[in-house]
Amino acid sequence: MTTSSEKLVVVTGASTGMGAATARELARRGLRVLAGVRRDRDADAIRAVTRGCCTRWSTTRASR
Repeated sequence: MTTSSEKLVVVTGASTGMGAATARELARRGLRVLAGVRRDRDADAIRAVTRGCCTRWSTTRASR
């Protein structure tokens, strides 16, 4: 049986609002969270409230 701590959940839009609330709640429940944010300060903020459970990845927009 898989435990919660073995699961990885990807949350996009984790900078603010529902995405941030979702990332916090999932981390509180013991899941590992990969949180997608746009700015370093957003990553630092979500990492602080999830006790380091979140990771930032870089996103870029494609040129038109």
